[in-house]
Order: sequence, then structure tokens, then C-alpha cells
Amino acid sequence: VVDLAVERARAHGVAVVALRHASHAGRLAEHCARAAAEGVVLQLFVTNSGGSQTTAPPGATVGRMSTNPIGVGVPRSAEPHLALDMATSVIAHGRLGELKDRAEHVPDGWLAPDGTLRHSGGYKGFGIALVAEALGGTLSGAGSVGPDPAGDDQGVLAIAIDVTWLRPLAGFAAELDGALDYICSAPLEPGAPPLRVPGESSHRTTAERLVAGVEVHDVVWERLAAAAAELGVPLPPTRA
Repeated sequence: VVDLAVERARAHGVAVVALRHASHAGRLAEHCARAAAEGVVLQLFVTNSGGSQTTAPPGATVGRMSTNPIGVGVPRSAEPHLALDMATSVIAHGRLGELKDRAEHVPDGWLAPDGTLRHSGGYKGFGIALVAEALGGTLSGAGSVGPDPAGDDQGVLAIAIDVTWLRPLAGFAAELDGALDYICSAPLEPGAPPLRVPGESSHRTTAERLVAGVEVHDVVWERLAAAAAELGVPLPPTRA
């Protein structure tokens, strides 16, 4: 989908590509950064085609929507490009599963009475989730939420814009870099972490893990070991 969107954006300036009945789209940041590296702004709106109703509207007691993630990639002068990847719920559903696997405390206010997630930022996150539902689910033809969800396939709407159809890429990227540098130079409150542009942390983490490896929690490793034993697949070597 991303390759097609980038290709058509280059040919026409703007491209819109819909995907329906798909499996898990994975980390949206990877797709967004890849398009940005090609000089293309990419917007992604993702739903679960009406299934996986794991997020409750503000004040509701049960789930009605999926986490409806969105992603945006914008070219910078060099890597890491601006790559926003966020669930519209207070946390990604997979991350909630990690907290439970680790027996870590789930902060108050994150969950509705039935155990489903709340939206990030209350009504603001809810509003963004509705936009993702309308574009990634309804407009794509993948399916919208309702009382009888048909399945749990993913729907994606990708909107791609070739920067060069509007202005030279180098000038755009330089101006954006200047704006981001200025924003991130703001004085911080005592104890506040340094400001980072979306995409910078994941880029740094990837570089570190390519050298040091990936830490896997014991619960996850046990599941991998069980699956490997069932399929007769050897596990990769580990480091202490």
C-alpha cells in the first residue's frame, strides 16, 4: 500500500489508497518513515473493520471502537524523519497486554469498567478516533463498528503527498528542521526529559538494539519456546 501510494503521489502529486480485509498493519512509524525518506508526506488511518472493540468512548462503560491508530510521516533533511505513530486510545492494546504479562500496575483512569481502554486525551482522542473510523473503516470499505462486527480484519486509508509538487524538497525540509529545532529548544521544567520529535526515539532505539540485541520478557520467551517446541523450530541464541 505504501509503495503504491508513493508511486502514484509522484505521478499525480497526491494519491489516496484504500486497503481492506488486511492482517495486522504493524508499526505505522516504519511505513511513515519509509515514505518520508522518499520525499513523500504519508498519512495513515487504521481500524479493525468494526471488530476488536477494545476502546470505550468518554464516560461509557463498555468498548465500542478499536484503538484506531493513526500515522503521519513527514520528510526532514536527514534521518530520522518526523514519524508519528499513535493509538487513539490512552495506550496501544498490545502494550496493555505487556503490562498485564509483567504484572505491572495499570494507571487509574486508563480502563473503562469492563476492562477496555479509554481514549487518549478524553474527547480529543475520541474525536481523532472517529476520524480514523470514518476514513480507515467506512471510506476504505473495510467496515465500520456496529452491534454485529463481521470480523477483525484491518482497514487502512493512506493519503500520500509528494512535497515537490508544492515546493522544492530541500527548502521544505530545511524550514521544517528549523521549526522543529526551535520548538525543541524551549526551556524545560525541572526534571523534564529532553524534547524529542516523533521518530527520533524509535530511530535511536533501533540503532541500539542492532548492536545490543532485543530484550525479551520471560513471559514472552516462554510463549515463544512453547510455540517453537510445537512447530519443531529451534530458538535463536540468547545473551545474558
